[in-house]
Amino acid sequence: RRVVDVAELAESARLTLAPLARKARVQVVVERQGTMGRVDANPQELLQVFTNLLVNAFQAMEQGGLIRVIIQERDATPPTGTNTQPGRFVVVSVHDQGHGISEEDMPQLFEAFFTRKKEGEGTGLGLAVVDGIVRDHKGWITVEGAEGGGSIFHVFLPRH
Repeated sequence: RRVVDVAELAESARLTLAPLARKARVQVVVERQGTMGRVDANPQELLQVFTNLLVNAFQAMEQGGLIRVIIQERDATPPTGTNTQPGRFVVVSVHDQGHGISEEDMPQLFEAFFTRKKEGEGTGLGLAVVDGIVRDHKGWITVEGAEGGGSIFHVFLPRH
């Protein structure tokens, strides 16, 4: 692990996935909102987190559209069961314009092998891996969204 700039990693994921984004008719914009955005992390693992979240967003946006990746810092209190103290966190929010997530699916979202994708489109491991990596970095993930209205995944990582 080392100190990394989260916005730089998010931008790297955006550039790596640019051909796939074009094919999906999706534009990805990375926005840093007044923050340094540095965390102590394994850069390859965080790159995997951002890549998985972006690919999921592409797949949810069958008609194309805009994905906003917003990086900011804020004070937060971790949810129960998270091995982290309250404090200042770098928050990466991935906003998509996809089909959203049903209320019924929310509790299972980060379980291994849970998927609503068509056969051959996914294994159901992506979000479970993302959750494991984020927890290993002493962070957590929250999800907002309703079926038919897009989704927002918020990744909280302790600020360096």
